[in-house]
Amino acid sequence: MLHTSRTAFHGTTRTTTRRGTRRALVATATLAAISLGLPLAGAANAATGSHAHHAPRHHKKIARATRASSTTATVTTSASASATVSTHANATGTNAAGTKVSASGTGKATASATASATATAAGANVLLAQASARTQAYAAAYAKAYTQAYSQAYGRAYAAALSAATTNLQALLGSSSSTGGSTTSGGNTTSGTNDDDCGGSTVLKSDGTTWTCSFDDEFNGTSLDTTKWTPLTTAASGFRNGPECYVDSPDTINVSGGSLNLTARQLATPMTCNDGAHSTFTTDYESGSVDTLGTFSQTYGRFDVRAKFPAATVKGLQSSLWMWPTNEATHGTSSGEIDIAEEYSQYPDRAIPYLHYIPAGTITGALGYNKSGTNVVTNNYCTVNNVNAFHDYVATWTPTYIQIQFDGQTCMTDYYQSNLGGSAPFDVPFFMVLTQALGIGTNAFDPATTPLPATTSIDYVRAWK
Repeated sequence: MLHTSRTAFHGTTRTTTRRGTRRALVATATLAAISLGLPLAGAANAATGSHAHHAPRHHKKIARATRASSTTATVTTSASASATVSTHANATGTNAAGTKVSASGTGKATASATASATATAAGANVLLAQASARTQAYAAAYAKAYTQAYSQAYGRAYAAALSAATTNLQALLGSSSSTGGSTTSGGNTTSGTNDDDCGGSTVLKSDGTTWTCSFDDEFNGTSLDTTKWTPLTTAASGFRNGPECYVDSPDTINVSGGSLNLTARQLATPMTCNDGAHSTFTTDYESGSVDTLGTFSQTYGRFDVRAKFPAATVKGLQSSLWMWPTNEATHGTSSGEIDIAEEYSQYPDRAIPYLHYIPAGTITGALGYNKSGTNVVTNNYCTVNNVNAFHDYVATWTPTYIQIQFDGQTCMTDYYQSNLGGSAPFDVPFFMVLTQALGIGTNAFDPATTPLPATTSIDYVRAWK
C-alpha cells in the first residue's frame, strides 16, 4: 500500500516517511513500466537508484537533410517498428511423495519502439542517405520492439506454465469432501456461510496436511465487527495516500448485503482533516480503511480475501489488500510489507502483488522472473477478468517463500532472501489491512475525470495457520 506520511497504528508507531518516499517512487515507476511494457522489478529498482532500465524515447517521424558539402549529404531520421512474439516456457515441481510434474505454457505479446539513425551519402544523394538512415533506424527500432515483446511473452508463458504445474501437483495430492463444507488442495473455496470456521471449508497444504482456520469474517451482519476490525483513520494514525482523509463513518465504512464496503467519496463541503500528530489539512474527499492491529496478527499461513474493486477505467483510484508487521521496530528500516493485491484504476485489467523488502543481491530475469525463483518481488502481468466482480486474492506465506494466487492461478512465488538473512523480515507477526484510496503518481486522482463515489467490497477475509 502506497502512502506518504508518518503513521502510528493505534499507539504502535509506524514510520512511513522513508517508506512513503520510496513507495511513491515505486508507484510512479511501476505504473510507468506497465504503460511501456517494461519489467516491473527493474522499474522499481530504477526508482530507488539501482539497476536502472532506460525506456526508449518516442519521437515523431522526421527527416532532416543537411549538405555536408557540394558532393555529400547527411540525413538524420527516425523510424518506428512493432514486433509480435510467441514463445513458450517450462516449469517443474515435486510433490510431497517425490513425484515430479512438469508443464509448459505459451505467451504472445506485441511491442513497439522508435529509434533514430544518421547516414551520409556521396554525390549529394539525399534520397540514398535518407533511405540508409531509415533502414538503420527501422532495424534498431525492431530490435528494441522484439526484445520488449519477447520479455513480455516469456513472462506470460512462464506464469502459465507455473500455474499448470501447480495444478498438476494439486491433482496428484487429490481432494476429499467434508460434511457441511468443501475441501480444496491449495486452492480457493466459497462454500459455507458461518464465521470463525473459514466458510466451513477444509484447505490442504502442499504436503497434504490440513490448514487450521485462524481468522474468519464473512461480513454477514449489519455493522463492522470491532472484535476483529478497527477503522483506520487519519486522525488516529496519520495514515493517508492521496488527498483523502480516512474517517470512521457509515459513508466510508459499512457492512451490508454480506459485504464490507470501503468507499472514497467527495464531500458536499470541504473538511479539515487532522493528520495525526503532525498537522491539519483541508480536503474535499474522505475514504475508508480497516485493519486487524490489536485483534489478529500471525506469522506464516494462508490469507484469503475475496473482493471486488471499483469499475473505473481511468486513473485516480487505488484499492489495496495488504499486510504490515505488528511491530515495525523489530527490523527497523528493513521491515517488510506484503501487498497481496493492489488495483490501479489506470490499468483496470489486472491486479498487482508486491513484496516490499531489501533483497540480498539483485532482482533479475524477464519481468522479475529468474531461474531460481529468488527475490521475485512482483508480477504486473496477472490479469483479472472484470475487477468489478468478486475474485479470490490469496497469499501463502512460509518461512522460505511467499506465493500469491488470484482465483487459484499462481501469479508469483518468491523464495525471498533479504539483506537480513534467514526468513527476515517475514519472520514476525503481520496484521491485515484493507484500503480504498485515491491514487498518486501516474495514477493520480483527477477530480475532473476520476469517478466518485468508488467502493471496494469485501465478501470475506479468511486466514489459516
